[in-house]
Amino acid sequence: CGYSWSEEPTLGVEDSGSDGGPFEVPYLAPSAWTARLDARLAATGESSLAARRVAADEPALFYNALWWACRLRLPPPFRADGRRHLIVALRQPGGSGGATG
Repeated sequence: CGYSWSEEPTLGVEDSGSDGGPFEVPYLAPSAWTARLDARLAATGESSLAARRVAADEPALFYNALWWACRLRLPPPFRADGRRHLIVALRQPGGSGGATG
């Protein structure tokens, strides 16, 4: 798949809406990505929650929020048109990742 292993957990991502092939973003604990989301809402308002905009501005926030929503069987937190195909997998150092998404 072309993923590199790091010392910290990451999310391996394949997104039909992004340019290029598979890539990684840092794994964020729920408290970290919710703090980023709260800061984004406070700074730019609810209109900044369009999926394309969040994915472009803050990919770690976008993919972590989607991973957690899927894992907990919650609706996605961002507005989108439903045309993206995503595969997001947690990658842990020295272990295997499980695909979710």
